[in-house]
Amino acid sequence: MARVSIVVAGTMARIASVGCSVQTSGSPDASRPGAASSGSAAEAPSSASLPLAGVQYRGNWGYSQAERTELLAKLSTHGVEWLRIGVRWASIQPDEPTASDLGRDPSALSRVDRIIREAHARGFLVSVTFNSTPDWANGGRGPTALPSDPSDYARAVAWMAERYRGQVQSWEIYNEPNNERMLRATPATYVPVLCAAYRAIHRVVPDLEVVTGGTSGNDWEWVEGMYEAGAKGCFDVLATHPYQAKAKPPSHPAPNDRQWWFQNISLVREVMLDHHDAGTPVWFTEVGWSTHPGVVRKPGVTLEQQADYIEELFRFTAEHYPYVERINWYQARDEPFGDVHRQNFGLFFQDLEPKPSARRLRNLIVR
Repeated sequence: MARVSIVVAGTMARIASVGCSVQTSGSPDASRPGAASSGSAAEAPSSASLPLAGVQYRGNWGYSQAERTELLAKLSTHGVEWLRIGVRWASIQPDEPTASDLGRDPSALSRVDRIIREAHARGFLVSVTFNSTPDWANGGRGPTALPSDPSDYARAVAWMAERYRGQVQSWEIYNEPNNERMLRATPATYVPVLCAAYRAIHRVVPDLEVVTGGTSGNDWEWVEGMYEAGAKGCFDVLATHPYQAKAKPPSHPAPNDRQWWFQNISLVREVMLDHHDAGTPVWFTEVGWSTHPGVVRKPGVTLEQQADYIEELFRFTAEHYPYVERINWYQARDEPFGDVHRQNFGLFFQDLEPKPSARRLRNLIVR
């Protein structure tokens, strides 16, 4: 059945080859004040030639109403066009449904309603990642275990898709299914859930896009396993999280075929082509660089480097990987929790002042 997508029709026309401008950081100082200029040394290409720019938005975690309003306003003026929002199934439906009670938590639903309503009202496209299995659905094995019956997840996500019809344009089926800290799964156990969700969502809202759970890294072997398990035809978009190893820029060549190198997205695409799936686009549903002084295991970058890398990310992707329709930056603002690496990926500081990377994105995208 032909799909009508309000996202794809506009996005495919945006993809064209552009020149790649690679800048180097001129300052080793990762301190906050004025660490990078807001502009680029090279002329930015038209926004019509770049992947759609999005961010990870945690509006339901630790934000006041005033902070949500301010951040959404700033994101909309800095080139961001779509938001990726995580929603926990375990929070929405903590209890097993019965004939008289569907097991849903009205307060949790109300919070999600508000976040999605606010994003939609601001004109953002919204992609929801539906994850975290409730205990009743998997025998108490915890939120990172798949449901015992794929149809339980399918019914839940289809109900959500219907509830947010017209406000949410795509649904991502779990997050990083190849990363056991996020989901304890194999391709053989994940694909039945993916396929059940795909069929259920398209039955209720045919023009929505179903996105595979973005793999941790460019895990081409996992993607191969998905196809071997029968995933073809069970998703509209294939997603990866191509974080670059060792905090290198996107243009740094991959020295091997490990998943931790940005340019190994080409290996993922080779798998797709081997399975005659050239018509399916790719989204980067998480990617970014954290601004901190750097440690051996989790190196950071300076504020200026982050700005340089976000520009290079969009330009390099447009030039070399035209099948990548969207790039979602992780994340909207710095976080107050986690280690120093996790805290500092944001385009905005915790006080919602823009980092140089936010200004660079604005100059690149906004015309």
